[in-house]
Amino acid sequence: MQNSNEKVKVKDKLKEIIISQMGYDEDIMFEKDGFSLEQIAYDSVKFVELIVQIEDAFHVVFRDEDLELEKLLVFKELERLLEKYVNDNIREEVMKGE
Repeated sequence: MQNSNEKVKVKDKLKEIIISQMGYDEDIMFEKDGFSLEQIAYDSVKFVELIVQIEDAFHVVFRDEDLELEKLLVFKELERLLEKYVNDNIREEVMKGE
């Protein structure tokens, strides 16, 4: 199970990627319930670019069925999905080491 320190790292890195991609560091309300990337001008093209950057940064590959634009534009949903993938990768590496 992923500890809270790993969750913070995922969230912080995800925020960093989004801020870098948008090219500015304004007060983005990531913590606000229901915060959507659409509020900071994300569209489908930016979203695809974001997914590629996330996959590269976290060494994960999202399954097609998980890539629902409407759902994943909500920051907390994207964060939750990414944590699941990262946690699955950690579990796989532990299993390989046994």
